[in-house]
Amino acid sequence: MFGSKLLLFIIPVALLVASQPCDARTSNWQSHMDAGSASRKKRQFAESEEQLQAAVKQAERFRPADVRLAESLQSLGDTFNWEGKYPEAQAAYSRALAVEDSLLHPDNVLRLDTLSELARVRSLRKSTESIEPLVNQIMALEEPELHANSVEASERIKKTALLLSNLAVHMGKDNPALAEVMLNDSISLAPTSSGAYYDRACVRYTLGKIEAADADHKKAHQLGFFAVHCLWCRSRKVVAPSKNPGTLPAVETNF
Repeated sequence: MFGSKLLLFIIPVALLVASQPCDARTSNWQSHMDAGSASRKKRQFAESEEQLQAAVKQAERFRPADVRLAESLQSLGDTFNWEGKYPEAQAAYSRALAVEDSLLHPDNVLRLDTLSELARVRSLRKSTESIEPLVNQIMALEEPELHANSVEASERIKKTALLLSNLAVHMGKDNPALAEVMLNDSISLAPTSSGAYYDRACVRYTLGKIEAADADHKKAHQLGFFAVHCLWCRSRKVVAPSKNPGTLPAVETNF
C-alpha cells in the first residue's frame, strides 16, 4: 500500500520535472529567434547569424522533424540573403524546404515563403539548379482546394498571388517569358492587384508586346497604382522595345 502511494506521488513529480527542460528549451529557442530577427533589422548581421545558428542548434534538439527547425533555417536564410551571402542562403532555404515538405501542407504560408525565397536566390546566383520546378510548385497551388470558401483560403490566395508577382519581378531580367506567365497567374488569382498589372506591363515592354503593355499600364492606373507615374507613361509614345533585358523600352514624348 505504501509503495502504491509513493508511486502516485513520484510519477506526477517526475512528469513535471521532465516537462521543465522542454519548456526551457522552447523559451531559449524563441529568445534566439527574436534576437536574430531584431539584429537583422538593425543590420547587425554577425549577431543575427550567431543567434539564428544557435536557434537552429536548439531546434535540432526537439523531435526529429519539428517545424521550429524549418522556421530557424528560414530566418537564418533571410539573414544570409540580406547580407548577399547567396550560397549560404540557398543552403539554408533548401534545408528548410526539406523539413517543411515532410511536415506541412503544400500551400502552407511558411512553405510558400521558403519556395519563393529559394527560387529568388537561385535566380540571383544564376544557379545551375533550375528555378522552374520551384515556380511550378507555387503556380500549382491554384488547385481547387486553394479556392475553398474561407478566410484562410482567401489569405492563401492573396499570398500566392503576391509571391508570384514578387518572384516574377526578380526573374524579369533573365527570363521575361516565364515572368509573364507567372504574372498572368498572379492576376488570375488577384484580378484587382494594380501592382501586378504594372509589373506585367514592364515585362511585356521587354518582350516587345507594346500594345499589351500599354493596356496593362492603363489598367494599373485605373486600379490606382502610382497614378501620376502611369499618367506619365501614358503621355509618352513607345518607339521600340528595349534592347536591354529587364528595362523599359525607349520612349518619346507626345508633346
